[in-house]
Amino acid sequence: MKPDKPVNFFGIPRSKYKKIRARIRAQADEMTVLNDMGTATLAGVTVDWLYSEAEQLLTVTCTRRPWWISAFRAAARIKEQVEEL
Repeated sequence: MKPDKPVNFFGIPRSKYKKIRARIRAQADEMTVLNDMGTATLAGVTVDWLYSEAEQLLTVTCTRRPWWISAFRAAARIKEQVEEL
């Protein structure tokens, strides 16, 4: 499977990024973080992210998902999780 189209979030200060990362850590089955980039897996869905503090930009890409979860639904769920914080 090719990665889905990245979902970009603009205007994300470091404080919000830390909250997002904490939420991922609390929910993930597996998580790897290296500075401001990481990978997490939950229920067969894997996402990669990259955060740029200078640009206040968070980019999240779904890289693996079960066939029954559409790219649209995966992106919508990512947006829900980030925008709730």
